[in-house]
Amino acid sequence: MPGRRREKEKQSSMKPVTTRINIYEPKIENGFTMTELIVVVALLAVVASVAVPQYRIYMEKSRLNGAARTVMTDLMHARSLAASENAGIKVVFSGGGYIVARPEKDDHETIMTTRRLDNEYPGVTITSNRDFLFRPDGTVHAAGTVSLHNRRGSRKIAVSMAGRVRIQ
Repeated sequence: MPGRRREKEKQSSMKPVTTRINIYEPKIENGFTMTELIVVVALLAVVASVAVPQYRIYMEKSRLNGAARTVMTDLMHARSLAASENAGIKVVFSGGGYIVARPEKDDHETIMTTRRLDNEYPGVTITSNRDFLFRPDGTVHAAGTVSLHNRRGSRKIAVSMAGRVRIQ
């Protein structure tokens, strides 16, 4: 019997477990405080005030480079057309653009390409010291340069007597 007594003593010494809920404790919620949101918005405003002007500069330089590559590509295309069609091909600069044409008999010409750079690349102006006539052998009648300008700089495209076109 001594074993049963000890079991009863152990059972009587154990107290029931109760959990206590305090309804006055604040609940923990996920989210941001108003102060944190204001700090983040202020940091974004500072970053944007630095980034936007740099982005505009980048875009103006990109437009200038894009216009230079476009003109160079069209000049190279005119040279290859002259060779493939075994005919002279003219590139005539005027206003804010140029035309690529094949001279025909009777002072007529067939216009193959018309390009307005001021529409495609806002803020970029184009000038040339001459018009180019590519011969069927790929050479050009006279060497010259095409200049492109905007607020961020300028680019020159040189056409050599051999008909080689390159951006300087």
